[in-house]
Amino acid sequence: ELIGSVTGGGKLTAAEAVEVYRRGYPARLTEALGETYEGCWRVLGDEDFFAAAKDFIARTPSPTHNLSDYGEGFPEFLESRRDAEHAPFLGDLARYEWTFKNLFHEAPHRSLDAAVLAATARPGTTLRFGAAVRFLSLRHRVYAIWRRDRSDDTPLEPFEWTGAERLILYKKEGN
Repeated sequence: ELIGSVTGGGKLTAAEAVEVYRRGYPARLTEALGETYEGCWRVLGDEDFFAAAKDFIARTPSPTHNLSDYGEGFPEFLESRRDAEHAPFLGDLARYEWTFKNLFHEAPHRSLDAAVLAATARPGTTLRFGAAVRFLSLRHRVYAIWRRDRSDDTPLEPFEWTGAERLILYKKEGN
């Protein structure tokens, strides 16, 4: 039915044009996951990351046409996989990366000098954070893993991720 409503392009028949899309769409979703979850990709390696992406894509259709919005449920999905046994921090690393990606797209805040804040704050003052601030409370320490040099392929040891981590991420003008 779909092929009957499609017009082929160039030398492609309608069926061939649909097949190009059918094969290309999972590749674009995998690419989107790879861009967002680069640290998870490094930890898992190519083979395991691509297998995880393939399984996630098969179970999780994109709710939007915007590829940068794809993959919100990937952290929980990673936690449910066998990979989580040797890398129990993987879900938290993915949560950090999803948060970082979303923060990256926010408009930056204007900086407020600490001295100005100290001079104007009074007892009972309420500090309100804008959209370019995120608070994360994670079960594992992942920030150092995320910042790890891309060429560093030494195996991660449990002491590197053991323990909770609380982070404040923010985007400010000029940074």
